[in-house]
Amino acid sequence: MMQFMRDRMGQTFLVVVVGLIALVFVFSGVFGDRFGGGTASGDVANVGGERITSEQLQNAVNREVENYRSLGMELPAEMIANVRRSTLNGLVQSKLMLVEARRLGIQASDREVADEIHQIPIFQDPTTKAFNVDLYRKALADRGLKPAQVEEDIRQSMTQQRMQKFLADRIRVTPGEVEREFKLANDTRNLTFVRFTREDAIKKMTVPAAEIDAFLADKSKEAQINGYYAQNNLKYNQPEKVCARHILKRAAPGAAADEKTAPKDFLALKPTPANFAAVATKSSEDPGSKARGGDLECFPRGAMDKAFEEAAFSLPVGKVSEPVKSQFGWHYILVTKKEPAVAKPIEGVRREIAENILKNERVEEIRKTNMASAEAAAKAWGAASAKQETGGFNSIESAIPKIGRADEILKAAFDPNAKIQSGPQVFESQGGVIVAQVKEKKQPDMAKFAAEKDTQAKTLKERKLRAFLPAWLEDVQKRTKMSFNQGAIERAM
Repeated sequence: MMQFMRDRMGQTFLVVVVGLIALVFVFSGVFGDRFGGGTASGDVANVGGERITSEQLQNAVNREVENYRSLGMELPAEMIANVRRSTLNGLVQSKLMLVEARRLGIQASDREVADEIHQIPIFQDPTTKAFNVDLYRKALADRGLKPAQVEEDIRQSMTQQRMQKFLADRIRVTPGEVEREFKLANDTRNLTFVRFTREDAIKKMTVPAAEIDAFLADKSKEAQINGYYAQNNLKYNQPEKVCARHILKRAAPGAAADEKTAPKDFLALKPTPANFAAVATKSSEDPGSKARGGDLECFPRGAMDKAFEEAAFSLPVGKVSEPVKSQFGWHYILVTKKEPAVAKPIEGVRREIAENILKNERVEEIRKTNMASAEAAAKAWGAASAKQETGGFNSIESAIPKIGRADEILKAAFDPNAKIQSGPQVFESQGGVIVAQVKEKKQPDMAKFAAEKDTQAKTLKERKLRAFLPAWLEDVQKRTKMSFNQGAIERAM
């Protein structure tokens, strides 16, 4: 499983290679045998001769679960099953693209790939700036990666990109379509809004003590109580966490792993708690946190490099560390907050859970509570203090900033006859209620069209491609023989 630190710093080998150049690594005599096209017992699927191995599915699922965990969400078993299904679907679609690319003969030659790989700095000798096979092999070995698998993964990534370009090149847009797209893209609205969620309503609701007692006394409710506790595990059980910022000086290529002294330019930074964020924004070499002043947010033990973690957890809040050496380079660390562990056994929160379950079951009461709050906010709109602004958006976007997918609000925002144009309008959306009003309208400036029409044409082609791909993949699927190993799919977690 990928470490949180690697995700944040963009230091995994695949991130470096795919993100920067998206090239496949092919060198005659360097790599082992290619993966074959036959179905193996450990595979979860075979898509037209393209294998999806148990390892590939498990790694992909683990990455998705880790993404949720990095946001503070611990997924229950049934949600992980949904992640597994959606991840497998994504892998199948990528393999279908490879199948069609193979049929059309779309693939980079070994020579093309070799020419490109020589330009990648991470595999170049720091002195001669020439590609070094030994350095390449060592870089993979240090990260526990197999050359044949890396080669295949990157080859497939490049092939998919070429296949998408092949499709994009065949999508046509007319001058009239481009002009219309420009008008739609630059005709924007900015809304002020107030949102009332289910949670807001539940906080205002009360459940009689006798009703809670009756619920707890009903033995048939045990499974429901246990399920709620499991689904909300992070609310009741959380490990100790540290919230920190850092400034990174990457390890120089070829630097000794046991290097004891930080580089002089790094030592010269001398950050303080007061200027730490500013120094990180200017000088940190971690692209994942640099723009946020080095903010890594909060993390538990086991999520970071061991040396980094030990320093962060032992550091007092508000103090800057001495230089810390990790596998990624040198760090200054500033701990901004510490969150103690939370441990609430189910027996201690059964009554709270019963009350929450009963509140959640009162769907109509939740709706009425939120509608009453929304209508009161609309009446006192001028004095409302909790209003937010969406910022500008256009009618071709699928979601409204800060609100999300809300088709009824989006339609009303561009309907000149809708109430939202001149006053607050109440919408039921996303399980809650939103009150919104158009604050600002911007019309397209056609004087800028000539200068931006090429960019607009590219954007329109990309949008047409996204709309076209699902139907195209469905057609490819109908022409492709596929097989699945259900047992291997269930075990891939």
